[in-house]
Amino acid sequence: MSALPAPCLATATNPRGWRRQPLLQGGLQLGLVLGLSLQLAASTAPPSESLATASAPRLLGFGDATQRRIVSSSPLAQAWFNQGLQQAFAFDEIEARRAFSAALAADPRCSMCAWGLAWQHGPSYNSRVRGDLGEARRYARLAQQLSLAHREAPLERALAEAMLERLQEGDVAKLPAATLAVLEACGPDTTESRQVHPLDRVFERRMRILSEMFPKDPELLAWWAEALFVIHPEPSGLDALWAGLSSRLLQGVALHPQHTGLIHYLSHAADSSADAPRAINAVQNLQHLAPASPHLQHMSSHLLVKLGRYAEAVQANQRGLAAQAQLDRQLQTQGFTAGINWNPHNQRFLWIAAQLGGDLKTSLAMAEQLAAEAPDGEWGDFLRGLPWLTLVHFERWRDILARPKSDGVSPPLLAHARGLARLRLGLLADARADVALLEHHLDEESRSSQERKPARVAFATLLLAPLQAEQAWSRGDAPAALATLREALRLEADMSPSEPPLWAASAQRGLGQMLLRTRERAAAIAAFEADLQAFPANQAARVGLAAAQALPR
Repeated sequence: MSALPAPCLATATNPRGWRRQPLLQGGLQLGLVLGLSLQLAASTAPPSESLATASAPRLLGFGDATQRRIVSSSPLAQAWFNQGLQQAFAFDEIEARRAFSAALAADPRCSMCAWGLAWQHGPSYNSRVRGDLGEARRYARLAQQLSLAHREAPLERALAEAMLERLQEGDVAKLPAATLAVLEACGPDTTESRQVHPLDRVFERRMRILSEMFPKDPELLAWWAEALFVIHPEPSGLDALWAGLSSRLLQGVALHPQHTGLIHYLSHAADSSADAPRAINAVQNLQHLAPASPHLQHMSSHLLVKLGRYAEAVQANQRGLAAQAQLDRQLQTQGFTAGINWNPHNQRFLWIAAQLGGDLKTSLAMAEQLAAEAPDGEWGDFLRGLPWLTLVHFERWRDILARPKSDGVSPPLLAHARGLARLRLGLLADARADVALLEHHLDEESRSSQERKPARVAFATLLLAPLQAEQAWSRGDAPAALATLREALRLEADMSPSEPPLWAASAQRGLGQMLLRTRERAAAIAAFEADLQAFPANQAARVGLAAAQALPR
């Protein structure tokens, strides 16, 4: 395929005044062209919302140093754009849209203000499913139309056309030749790529090229990182890719140590690589750079849990909860409704971190709060069972049996906690009904045709396995007890990881505890060491490892 021309980008000016690196040959081959407007231009319908009356709350403390100079003669539009940028990098699309709308109202000719709205109405790291993109497409068309008038800003035009290209409608096979050329350069069609919309793959390649052309531009690097996360939401099997992104982001943060977008994406990239120790200091700096952001206050806890620094992870989420309360008050004071509420995510992370750190008081208090605030439905039934799971984790067997039953708790989860407590206290006959209920639940999940059946079957097995192992142990069949727990360990490994973990239980730890009882020193040590590799320095595994090492050789 012949190279496609890129005449405007080849002479693009850098809006930050840095010396631009030579245009990469790969960029020429991929044809990052500004001629796309000839193929993508369409009648620009006015956005559905009234921009003339658009308003937004004034919000400070979300990364005020994160700013980008745009083509606009309005200082107000520039200020609102910067606020939208900060909110977008804090993953608050509601506040980002408000700010970008206010920016466009202040300067209706601002291409990047319209681009920001297209960006925040389109696919993102937390919303990768391409649903109704009508609003995003309208703003992308507006941004592209406005960019044509700014001949002195070819980079803004390139961004506008890349966004409009991403949001095209129709049959992929009928896309413009320039788009198909980039899609072909993205590599062969694979099982993974077929799960991603081809135009998101094209957009990622466009952002990568722009970030390589302007390597000192922090927003371009951040936008490429997000585009990459959209097409590769799971790091499994992509360790080299994630490590490469993490290294690029570390370099970007070294140049721009106060850029909240770069640091935020670094926290996600390093969470999936071996770079957590190198990234943690920069990520922890978010607490000072964005003190008002509930999400950015929390973000360091992802890496802190990976590093076994659980008390600090608890504190990070406590800061996030306090920031959410302050943000809600600030919005109310300015006459705006509350937007995104990060409390459920931060609360669950706090609960998990406290458990892994061995802090019963904090973990149980947060579990009780989550249970009290749980919504209706299956997920709420699970959350209402968190106090029971907490007591299981800390092996508070008598507290479990003394705890009154409450409505709305998942019956299998309740049977898991009460049945295990009865078995560990030697109340074998009393536990039979709990075991029977869990066996019936597993049978139902195995026969169902529900979505995510393998994960549901695995979870049902993990609830039942410890009870079956205890029953086997009570009748003197240690090999059967160990076999049951090893099968549970296999199923746990097959479950998709969640962030935070669904619960702090570990089949690996349960196996280690049973090996302690069978006095198999080497195998017990190996089991606890494996658990510590997954969750460094977690208190339960540390205690188990010490007990295993004390066994006679």
